[in-house]
Amino acid sequence: MNKPEINIPKKGISILKFQSPMCAPCRALSAVLDEVDDIIDAVLIPIDVFTEDGGIIANKYEVRNLPTLIFFKDGEIRERKSGVISKDDILTILGAL
Repeated sequence: MNKPEINIPKKGISILKFQSPMCAPCRALSAVLDEVDDIIDAVLIPIDVFTEDGGIIANKYEVRNLPTLIFFKDGEIRERKSGVISKDDILTILGAL
């Protein structure tokens, strides 16, 4: 079986969002990210951990809690946050990248 791969862009900012459709905090964070989407210039890559590929990818990135955001800049991990975080916190993280 081939290992699933995520293509993180080598240029710019990307955010991996580990989520589950049954997770209320994941849905809350999605609403926050929708608010931020018009403001930021980043690629959002959602990963559903309850699929076979999603679970493998979550293990690769050592995700233990949902939701989890992993922030990348130019293909490198720069920050990670678990749980629901505010729009201001997301903008602060992105501004620091």
